This record gives sequence, structure tokens and C-alpha cells, in this order.
Amino acid sequence: PLAIDAYGILNASLALYDLGGTWEASIWGRNITDTYYWASAATNANTAVRFPGRSASYGATVRFRF
Repeated sequence: PLAIDAYGILNASLALYDLGGTWEASIWGRNITDTYYWASAATNANTAVRFPGRSASYGATVRFRF
């Protein structure tokens, strides 16, 4: 009950930045193919549980350096 099949997830990011290092803007995605997978498993007495991994998520980041 604790065996977890092999899996792969695809993450990606794309960034633009100022060559002087003043600013940076990026977009990113984690698990962009929305693969369903088990991240871990555990037992307690006579019960086995599995914990799923995170679903797809996307975002943007902007950084300014002073």
C-alpha cells in the first residue's frame, strides 16, 4: 500500500530583465500538464493513506532592486 508509481511533472518559466539588474518580470507554471500523482504515503495502525501532489498552478513575479 505504500508503493508509489514513478511520475514526472513539467515546470516552466520565462523572464525578462534589465541588463543593469534594476528590474525583472517573469511568468511561471508548475505541473503545467496537470499530472495527477501521489506525493507520499503513510500507515497508521491498519489504515494506509496517500497524499496527492499539487495540481497545476500559474503565476507572475515582478522584482525591483533599489
